[in-house]
Amino acid sequence: MSNTEFNPATQSLLPEELDSRHVEEKSHYEDLFQKRIAEAVNKKRIKKEVKKERDELDDRHEKEKSKLLFSENDEIILDKLSLVDKESIPSAEATVVEEKKENQPNGKEESAQVETSKLSKTAKRRLKKEQEEKERKNRIKAAIDEENEKFFRGELTPQAIEKEQLNNLLKQNGLKRKSVPSDGDCMFSSLAHQLKSQRPKVSVEELREIAADYLLKNKNQFAAFLESDIELYCQKLVNEPIWGGQIELTALAAALETRIRVIQAESPNELFFGEENKTEKLLTIIYCRHLYASGEHYDSVDSI
Repeated sequence: MSNTEFNPATQSLLPEELDSRHVEEKSHYEDLFQKRIAEAVNKKRIKKEVKKERDELDDRHEKEKSKLLFSENDEIILDKLSLVDKESIPSAEATVVEEKKENQPNGKEESAQVETSKLSKTAKRRLKKEQEEKERKNRIKAAIDEENEKFFRGELTPQAIEKEQLNNLLKQNGLKRKSVPSDGDCMFSSLAHQLKSQRPKVSVEELREIAADYLLKNKNQFAAFLESDIELYCQKLVNEPIWGGQIELTALAAALETRIRVIQAESPNELFFGEENKTEKLLTIIYCRHLYASGEHYDSVDSI
């Protein structure tokens, strides 16, 4: 196969020079690997061989980086690189020039591990930076793994997230969710439930009529927020199970002279209607965007 030939001449490399050398070498080998695979008859065997050689190349590069990291002068001595065809990828031992014996204590080989205290200041900073980066990547990987596990357990679906957020918000306020049917009347049903202590017999139909009557009496205030004619809109509001929203909440808060609080998972977590009303009466309902398969929905609350 094509490979790199190392000639006897050596060179001293700084960290950025070693990085450039590795990039050049990897690019060269990758071209050769792809060519071998493309020309191979037994592609499965060749791919296996290529994987092994690619791993060996990566391993050698890591050893060279490690040796540079623990060098006292932030340099590494390697044979000069000449990209020509050869039979095998050089090993780490073939590329790293042996240290002169006089630079080694007692003429023995340099230890593979050097005490941190003997590192140069630059090497210490580089080591610290690499350790911090490794820890950061590990934290990110752990977080991603945890998020993936939660997703596959169904804990990170929009419904699950909204449910957890709403439960936390309700708990903070000493409340729990009171479900009402998801039938187009949900907002009015939730308010009727909230009004039961003040107006026990109030119905969804009555609340629709109160809202429509207020809208018609205050056309100038609301007409700009409606896509259709306000008279036609109010007819549908009274006679059809169309959903209520912020326009109806504003109208009902004013007509009933009360304050209405809507708790929701999205920010802001609380919306208030009728704040201009000088009253301690407060009706609390919940707005859900994802919790129900039918779509947007309102629920009421009870005290815990």
